[in-house]
Amino acid sequence: MLEFAYGLLTRCVVIVPLLMIVTAATWATLRKFGLMRLSEPFNAGDMRTWTLGYAMGDAAIFGFAFLAIASILGEGQLAVAASTGAAAFIAIGAAPLFLARLQK
Repeated sequence: MLEFAYGLLTRCVVIVPLLMIVTAATWATLRKFGLMRLSEPFNAGDMRTWTLGYAMGDAAIFGFAFLAIASILGEGQLAVAASTGAAAFIAIGAAPLFLARLQK
């Protein structure tokens, strides 16, 4: 169990900040090109209306979910594919729907 926790924490320390940096750079680039719709009201289902803080929070949720599932499933191509799909579902599918219900 200690080895599992150590592996998860070391992966989180590396991957999650990297995901957040890439997310911030992508968000800033899309905003520079005028593709973000920040003048419109926030819509959890439309990524173009997400603020920088929300996008970075979603990237952190994706990173933690991916690393937790990948640590549980272990090494291998199938484990990475399953972890990526499940983390994307959690971060892009379930989290915005949950937050949209909280706003009502």
